[in-house]
Amino acid sequence: MTFNRMRHRGLSKLVKGSDSGQALVEAALTMPVLLLLLLGAVELGDVAYAAIQVSAAARSGAQYAAMNGGGYMDCNSSGTGTCTASSGIKQAAKKDALRVYQRIGDSNFAVTATHGCTCSNGTTCSVSLACTSPGYPFITVTVQTQATYPIVASVPGLIPGGTVTLHGYSQQLVLQ
Repeated sequence: MTFNRMRHRGLSKLVKGSDSGQALVEAALTMPVLLLLLLGAVELGDVAYAAIQVSAAARSGAQYAAMNGGGYMDCNSSGTGTCTASSGIKQAAKKDALRVYQRIGDSNFAVTATHGCTCSNGTTCSVSLACTSPGYPFITVTVQTQATYPIVASVPGLIPGGTVTLHGYSQQLVLQ
């Protein structure tokens, strides 16, 4: 009887199997998924931070243009359009998004500025930005920034690599 009981226990162990190594197999199966989630969270945080900087750069460029009298004409020779690298508007934007600018360079960081004028009496401004009496000109400057930002983390078939385009927009009333 004792022999049969021992033989029965041995057979039941073979049928049930052993639990040793199960945790190792589960860890090996879940670790890549957890690492991909962590990598994605880090990449999302990096791109979100860059987007905040690009948006703040537009605000900084618009503030420069609004505070410096005729600074809204500082973008290039025509006063509107894509700003040159030496313009004060682009320099102010670049300094506010320095981390993004250093990473992508001047060719992937664009700043455009436009200005408009309306009169307090509802009429439109003249070419010289003057209003008919009794009107006062309200000059606004609009600065837009655009950065082509690279995505660092890429896993073929799961996370596509490449770039993402980030935009910033700001409009300010020019102080006179």
